[in-house]
Amino acid sequence: MKRYRIGVSILNCYEVEAKNQEEAEDMVRNYSDEELLRDSDFSINYIDEASDEEINVGHPLCDLDTYDEHGVNTKNSFNTQTFDK
Repeated sequence: MKRYRIGVSILNCYEVEAKNQEEAEDMVRNYSDEELLRDSDFSINYIDEASDEEINVGHPLCDLDTYDEHGVNTKNSFNTQTFDK
């Protein structure tokens, strides 16, 4: 059986009423997993066969350098959508 590394993105957007940006961020950070995932856009960004070196040494879950400030993978062709602030 082979091993694979699979990169996923989960994108969602929330509208909250808050006194400032920090309070708004705290509100969303305190949402439950269910609240965070409800109505989210789930995408598989890549599937790579894991090499023996990766399996034995271990690697981070994903290469964060491939994502822009909106969580969109900028280094592969899987993402065709762009998102505005």
